[in-house]
Amino acid sequence: MDTKVITLWDSQGRKEENQLYLQSMLRYLGDVYRSKTGQDQVAWKREWELIDDSVNSPRQHNGHDCGVFVITNITLLAQKIPLTVQTYTEATFLERNTRERIALLLWLASQNRPRPPTPQRQRRQAMATGAATKRTVNRGKKSIVKPSTTSSATKERQKRRRRNNNQRIILGGSRPKGIVHSSDTAPSAQLASIVNRKRSAISVAEGDASRQSMTQRHAPLKKKKGKIQS
Repeated sequence: MDTKVITLWDSQGRKEENQLYLQSMLRYLGDVYRSKTGQDQVAWKREWELIDDSVNSPRQHNGHDCGVFVITNITLLAQKIPLTVQTYTEATFLERNTRERIALLLWLASQNRPRPPTPQRQRRQAMATGAATKRTVNRGKKSIVKPSTTSSATKERQKRRRRNNNQRIILGGSRPKGIVHSSDTAPSAQLASIVNRKRSAISVAEGDASRQSMTQRHAPLKKKKGKIQS
């Protein structure tokens, strides 16, 4: 405040809008001066010198290290170390872990920094994490639904019942000769066996030799002929 000089260092180089930042800082100091002293600030502000010394600021080539450059510049200037383009570079931040060091200093200076975890807290956190993982695994297992054996057997029986209802057995011997569906074109040999023909009682009773096994239970008992003795 004694020298009445405001100097600006922009890590991205000298710009025209830097004068706006210098004027804003001078206006802020004038408002503080008037509120503290009650005197006119116009004449007081004329005594100040505004300097844009960005050409001597270490250069920043990315858009995410602005805060690191500001903190580093303030630290060096507070220690009376003049800034030049060669004072440090972006590579210096990587080599010396400057970002991590600044974060550690801010954490140590904070009054509300989190407490280091105690062994008891670590065990509780591990137990909570394990329980959450177990619930997630069990929830994933429950999402896989397997069909039961009873349900499959029931569906299979229903399927066979529908299939049997749509089929007709063609008689032609002790075993079915074929299956005729409603949509099939029946051969003439099968049609001949399906046609309902008139038959005599003796033909029904005796039956054909090939159909004897199927009609035997419906035929009347045969009378045994006794031998006539001469």
